[in-house]
Amino acid sequence: MDIRQTGKNALQKVLTHQKNIDIIESYINKSCSNLEDDEEYVKQYNSFIYQAIGDIIKKVPLKNILASIKNDELGWEHSCFKEYKTIMEEQDDFIENPFEVIEGCMECQKCKSKRVFYYQKQSRSCDEGFNTYASCCNCDAKWTIKG
Repeated sequence: MDIRQTGKNALQKVLTHQKNIDIIESYINKSCSNLEDDEEYVKQYNSFIYQAIGDIIKKVPLKNILASIKNDELGWEHSCFKEYKTIMEEQDDFIENPFEVIEGCMECQKCKSKRVFYYQKQSRSCDEGFNTYASCCNCDAKWTIKG
């Protein structure tokens, strides 16, 4: 049994209309057809069939599943990974553009060092000022300045 027939058999477990099975399978096959390596093709094909079956089980409308296949929103581009993709993009952005640290803006109240990290946060209602949370790199003293 070839891989495409296996994919159709898997789709038959969750779909009843042969026409829908054939359409979804053919679009998945077309989406994977750009891969030259047979092993990569099989891996990606199986993954896309699995994602389509998961969407069908979750009652995602077939037209939405078909649209996601047509728009290449499968694999890591699938909507189920959107939250993780956002988190990874934020982490990558932070690694590429870390916070800029300026020394000397604040002085430690305990050891008078100028190496103090601080951030501001509005911790109460919007009509109150920001609180400043500071930490000394030299003596590890921590303090809050209410705004």
